[in-house]
Amino acid sequence: FIPTSEQDPTAHPESWTATSHGCPVCDGVLFQRLYEKNDYPLMECQKCHLVCTGYYGPKIEAAPNPTNENPISKLYENRYPLEVFQQERPRKIKKSAEELDLLAKLRGAKAAPGKLLDVGCSYGFFLEVARERGWQVEGVEPSPVASRYARKDSGLEVFNGSLEAARFPAQSFDVVTIRHVLEHIPDAGATLDEAWRILKPGGLLLVAVPNLESLNYRLNGQHWWWIDPPTHWWYFNRRTLIRLLFRHHFHARHVSTHRADDQTLFQASLYSLNLRLKLAPGLRHIAGWFRPNQKTKQSFPTTYNLYEADPDAAPDNRLNEMLGFAPSEGQLVDPDLINRQWGKVNRLGEALHQYFRPIGRLAEQAGLGSEILIVAEKRDAPR
Repeated sequence: FIPTSEQDPTAHPESWTATSHGCPVCDGVLFQRLYEKNDYPLMECQKCHLVCTGYYGPKIEAAPNPTNENPISKLYENRYPLEVFQQERPRKIKKSAEELDLLAKLRGAKAAPGKLLDVGCSYGFFLEVARERGWQVEGVEPSPVASRYARKDSGLEVFNGSLEAARFPAQSFDVVTIRHVLEHIPDAGATLDEAWRILKPGGLLLVAVPNLESLNYRLNGQHWWWIDPPTHWWYFNRRTLIRLLFRHHFHARHVSTHRADDQTLFQASLYSLNLRLKLAPGLRHIAGWFRPNQKTKQSFPTTYNLYEADPDAAPDNRLNEMLGFAPSEGQLVDPDLINRQWGKVNRLGEALHQYFRPIGRLAEQAGLGSEILIVAEKRDAPR
């Protein structure tokens, strides 16, 4: 992106022009900068209101790679460790069952389970549930660690890499699922085109992404957990996602919003308030949760680095960032105490979520859930 004022002196100061390609939904080239996070600007298309992660100056691209190593695979190699996913396994299994029930309903009572591909299948929890229900399942996963686990520990057929690199035969699947993956893919349109190619006529595509019109985002803005550039490239609402799918020859048959794997409103608000009001430094001293004069990063226990493969890595994982407990110079986090405190926050948040569940359902029906879930049918491409 470059400032539009470089071409038009009368342009709004926060107006920017896309230099490499237009909006994937509407081809618009004029964007407005909303704010910055993680040193990346978030840009909103002025035509269709799709929000994307932008760049100042040269476009960031993968460096020349003589070993043919997949840069996307490298990015996700250790980002989502198994121990974190295992903690969420019961909820993920329950959600997988609900999504499969929805697919069965849309396919009709007489349709037997067919062949299903999960793009970005992670450790394969969704595929396990689908296999138990009689589906012939395959997966695609960029993380070498997660794909290896799915193959060796769960006996699943999973390709390590991108959907396009897998080169499945045309019209070979009854259902393709892309669940919390599309927002991670720089060329989301190419992935949708490949999904269209490998789906059978009338096949179904299930897509789930974070909802930029959710109550969590409306209350917490850029501090929402799922505003995560540069890992997340695209930020959709229901309209922009439906338009993108239609552009790539999919007709939406079901549209809904859900909480999904997002934090409860209580947890997200605590995180946002901490970042806005910078409460953590005072809490650190009041609670005495840090031991002074221990500066070497080697002394950090491996349990602290929940989002790092290297036990000696700098202590900057999300769990502690959420609570604002990134240690300052000469201070060391007590991970056991933080995990206990965060566990209490989790339990309280879940209890409040269940108590106010009827209100939560109304919010989801009004389109305020944290996740957009769309099931779309493959339609014929124009000739």
